[in-house]
Amino acid sequence: MLPINHLWYHAVNDQTKLDDVLKRIHQYQHQPAIEHHPNNSIDTDRSIVHSIEADIIFSANKSTSVMGHPPDTDGELTLSSFLDQIGQAHFQSSNHTNAADGYHVLKLDFKSMAALQYSFDAIKLYLSKLSIHLHQYVWINADILAGPGEDLSDTEAQLKLQPKLDASEFLSLVTQQLPGTSLSIGWVTSLTDIRAPYTHEMVDEMIQLLEHYPSSVKVTFPVRATCFRISWNALQRLYQ
Repeated sequence: MLPINHLWYHAVNDQTKLDDVLKRIHQYQHQPAIEHHPNNSIDTDRSIVHSIEADIIFSANKSTSVMGHPPDTDGELTLSSFLDQIGQAHFQSSNHTNAADGYHVLKLDFKSMAALQYSFDAIKLYLSKLSIHLHQYVWINADILAGPGEDLSDTEAQLKLQPKLDASEFLSLVTQQLPGTSLSIGWVTSLTDIRAPYTHEMVDEMIQLLEHYPSSVKVTFPVRATCFRISWNALQRLYQ
């Protein structure tokens, strides 16, 4: 489990944002170690990059996966270049992690099956340069099931919650093509009601999907923070 004070950089989807993150990584790695005080929830004396989240779409123009978030259909930064630069910065190298910070996570959020399918070669190359025990800190993320936030009796509204990726195909491809990485699988949620709870039925559907996979497959479940407390009765079953 990651430390509670783990700080994320989200939506690192273009070169400008990546340059900023790379600068902070460099500063973090080259500053002298500072003693962590147990009462400090965050070490404010360092430029901290614990974990990175980035979104991936498929570019028909480039015929490859690029960094971006729908409704964008293209991006300036390819996934291959993104991973190459992250790798050159030794972001996830075991030489630059410590017990106080925990391991550094790279979360890749895929927005379509095409984006995933055109990513395997680049991700495999990135993984080949990491120690095997660090592969689990590369999280392959997607919203694969319909989640809360729309009127269940409204067919048109429910269409907004339908995932863009096929759940079974996503799980099968990731576990076959990228063994050792972690699945990060969640639900499509609506902006209509950001406090609508996750239901037992939603959790049942997720558990049933994973029943076909061995316990050695590492899984994390991203959930909307505004829904977490009210949904705990259902969500806690994912930890059992």
